[in-house]
Amino acid sequence: MSGAQKSATTFWRLAGMSYLQYVNKSASTIRMALKEPAKRKAEALENFGYYKSAWEAGVQGEKQAMGNSLVK
Repeated sequence: MSGAQKSATTFWRLAGMSYLQYVNKSASTIRMALKEPAKRKAEALENFGYYKSAWEAGVQGEKQAMGNSLVK
């Protein structure tokens, strides 16, 4: 086999990144490159939170907010 026919690998793997790291970095870069008002819309979509609740006998208990997903 020639060099071009050997098993291909992705550039993010060659850069020593996981796929998740690559996707997060790409999304962040795209958001920074956007102009208003698209930038504001993208930033609003990125904010979300987590909730937890206890289940007892098949009934969901009270939801408690776990906080924002973004760490600043």
